[in-house]
Amino acid sequence: MAVNHVSGKTMYEILKEANSKRAIAERVKILHVHNSLVLRDILKGNFDETIVWMLPEGTPPFIECPPESKASPVGKAARVLKYLIRNRANAKMHEAKRERIFIQMLEAIDPMEAKVMIAMKDKKLEDIFPHINLKVVKEAFPDLIT
Repeated sequence: MAVNHVSGKTMYEILKEANSKRAIAERVKILHVHNSLVLRDILKGNFDETIVWMLPEGTPPFIECPPESKASPVGKAARVLKYLIRNRANAKMHEAKRERIFIQMLEAIDPMEAKVMIAMKDKKLEDIFPHINLKVVKEAFPDLIT
Protein backbone atom coordinates (compact mmCIF):
# COMPACT_ATOMS: atom_id res chain seq x y z
CA MET A 1 0.00 0.00 0.00
CA ALA A 2 1.39 3.38 -0.98
CA VAL A 3 1.97 5.96 1.69
CA ASN A 4 -0.03 9.13 1.06
CA HIS A 5 1.21 12.64 1.45
CA VAL A 6 0.48 14.12 4.86
CA SER A 7 -3.00 15.63 5.02
CA GLY A 8 -3.83 18.89 6.75
CA LYS A 9 -5.04 16.98 9.82
CA THR A 10 -3.00 16.35 12.92
CA MET A 11 -2.30 12.82 14.12
CA TYR A 12 -4.63 13.51 17.05
CA GLU A 13 -7.45 14.50 14.66
CA ILE A 14 -6.87 11.44 12.45
CA LEU A 15 -6.87 9.01 15.37
CA LYS A 16 -9.88 10.73 16.94
CA GLU A 17 -11.81 10.48 13.66
CA ALA A 18 -10.92 6.80 13.23
CA ASN A 19 -11.76 6.11 16.87
CA SER A 20 -15.22 7.64 16.43
CA LYS A 21 -16.25 5.14 13.75
CA ARG A 22 -18.35 2.20 14.85
CA ALA A 23 -17.20 -0.46 12.40
CA ILE A 24 -13.64 -1.73 12.18
CA ALA A 25 -13.78 -1.37 8.40
CA GLU A 26 -14.58 2.34 8.78
CA ARG A 27 -11.67 2.82 11.19
CA VAL A 28 -9.34 1.01 8.80
CA LYS A 29 -10.56 3.20 5.93
CA ILE A 30 -9.74 6.39 7.87
CA LEU A 31 -6.25 5.08 8.64
CA HIS A 32 -5.76 4.21 4.96
CA VAL A 33 -6.92 7.64 3.78
CA HIS A 34 -4.43 9.32 6.12
CA ASN A 35 -1.68 6.72 5.70
CA SER A 36 1.66 8.39 6.36
CA LEU A 37 5.04 7.42 7.76
CA VAL A 38 4.31 9.40 10.93
CA LEU A 39 0.98 7.64 11.49
CA ARG A 40 2.65 4.29 10.97
CA ASP A 41 5.50 5.24 13.34
CA ILE A 42 3.00 6.19 16.04
CA LEU A 43 0.99 3.00 15.65
CA LYS A 44 4.13 0.84 15.51
CA GLY A 45 5.66 2.64 18.48
CA ASN A 46 2.55 1.91 20.50
CA PHE A 47 1.60 -1.61 19.45
CA ASP A 48 4.89 -3.30 18.46
CA GLU A 49 6.24 -5.05 21.55
CA THR A 50 9.72 -5.24 20.00
CA ILE A 51 9.98 -1.45 20.35
CA VAL A 52 11.14 -0.56 23.85
CA TRP A 53 11.11 3.13 24.76
CA MET A 54 14.12 4.13 26.85
CA LEU A 55 12.19 6.84 28.66
CA PRO A 56 10.44 6.87 32.04
CA GLU A 57 6.71 6.23 32.00
CA GLY A 58 4.34 9.14 32.40
CA THR A 59 4.22 12.76 31.34
CA PRO A 60 7.57 14.51 31.64
CA PRO A 61 7.76 18.11 32.86
CA PHE A 62 7.48 20.23 29.73
CA ILE A 63 6.04 23.56 28.66
CA GLU A 64 3.24 23.18 26.11
CA CYS A 65 3.71 24.96 22.83
CA PRO A 66 1.66 28.18 23.20
CA PRO A 67 -1.24 28.65 20.75
CA GLU A 68 0.19 31.92 19.42
CA SER A 69 3.42 30.27 18.30
CA LYS A 70 3.53 28.04 15.27
CA ALA A 71 3.89 24.43 16.39
CA SER A 72 6.17 22.17 14.37
CA PRO A 73 4.47 19.42 12.39
CA VAL A 74 4.67 16.20 14.37
CA GLY A 75 6.30 14.50 11.38
CA LYS A 76 9.27 16.83 11.51
CA ALA A 77 9.53 16.57 15.29
CA ALA A 78 9.15 12.77 15.26
CA ARG A 79 12.45 12.32 13.43
CA VAL A 80 14.10 12.12 16.85
CA LEU A 81 12.13 9.03 17.90
CA LYS A 82 14.86 6.70 16.65
CA TYR A 83 17.12 8.03 19.42
CA LEU A 84 14.60 7.17 22.13
CA ILE A 85 14.17 3.43 21.58
CA ARG A 86 16.37 0.57 22.71
CA ASN A 87 18.90 -0.35 20.05
CA ARG A 88 22.63 -0.83 19.76
CA ALA A 89 23.30 2.71 18.51
CA ASN A 90 21.54 4.32 21.51
CA ALA A 91 23.02 2.09 24.20
CA LYS A 92 25.61 4.63 25.32
CA MET A 93 23.37 7.71 25.19
CA HIS A 94 22.82 9.22 28.60
CA GLU A 95 19.28 8.84 29.97
CA ALA A 96 19.10 12.58 30.69
CA LYS A 97 19.96 13.37 27.07
CA ARG A 98 17.21 11.07 25.77
CA GLU A 99 14.71 12.70 28.13
CA ARG A 100 15.83 16.16 27.01
CA ILE A 101 15.36 15.19 23.35
CA PHE A 102 11.83 13.93 24.08
CA ILE A 103 10.91 17.04 26.08
CA GLN A 104 12.21 19.34 23.33
CA MET A 105 10.08 17.45 20.81
CA LEU A 106 6.98 17.75 23.02
CA GLU A 107 7.54 21.47 23.50
CA ALA A 108 7.78 22.02 19.74
CA ILE A 109 4.50 20.34 18.76
CA ASP A 110 0.80 21.01 19.35
CA PRO A 111 -0.29 20.04 22.90
CA MET A 112 -2.76 17.44 21.60
CA GLU A 113 -0.02 15.90 19.46
CA ALA A 114 2.18 15.83 22.57
CA LYS A 115 -0.52 13.79 24.34
CA VAL A 116 -0.45 11.30 21.46
CA MET A 117 3.34 11.02 21.61
CA ILE A 118 3.34 10.50 25.38
CA ALA A 119 0.62 7.85 25.12
CA MET A 120 2.54 6.14 22.29
CA LYS A 121 5.72 6.10 24.38
CA ASP A 122 3.83 4.56 27.30
CA LYS A 123 2.04 2.16 24.91
CA LYS A 124 -1.29 3.55 26.09
CA LEU A 125 -2.85 4.99 22.93
CA GLU A 126 -5.93 2.92 23.71
CA ASP A 127 -6.47 5.04 26.83
CA ILE A 128 -7.14 8.01 24.53
CA PHE A 129 -8.52 6.11 21.53
CA PRO A 130 -10.11 2.88 22.84
CA HIS A 131 -11.27 1.75 19.39
CA ILE A 132 -7.79 1.99 17.85
CA ASN A 133 -6.43 -1.34 18.95
CA LEU A 134 -4.02 -3.98 17.70
CA LYS A 135 -6.74 -5.70 15.66
CA VAL A 136 -7.56 -2.46 13.80
CA VAL A 137 -3.87 -1.68 13.21
CA LYS A 138 -3.11 -5.19 11.92
CA GLU A 139 -6.07 -5.00 9.57
CA ALA A 140 -5.10 -1.54 8.32
CA PHE A 141 -1.37 -2.26 7.98
CA PRO A 142 -0.80 -6.05 8.02
CA ASP A 143 3.01 -5.83 7.74
CA LEU A 144 3.52 -3.05 10.30
CA ILE A 145 3.65 -5.06 13.53
CA THR A 146 6.15 -7.91 13.74
